[in-house]
Amino acid sequence: MPTVQVGPFSFTNWAGYFELESPKGRSAAEQWVRQTLIAVRPCWDTSDDDDARHLVDRLYADLALKPG
Repeated sequence: MPTVQVGPFSFTNWAGYFELESPKGRSAAEQWVRQTLIAVRPCWDTSDDDDARHLVDRLYADLALKPG
């Protein structure tokens, strides 16, 4: 079963949500993951009570997410 790599993440279409057998489907799945992470980024920016922000900043740097 094909896998898609998005930054440090690798996922497989076990539940049938994505069409990973084609290049177009893999590209769409990667885009979905990136857009989802961009959408939830503001939630991570509100936590100042622990070291989570540092770890999240590192995650997003590894993903090299660029809005838009």
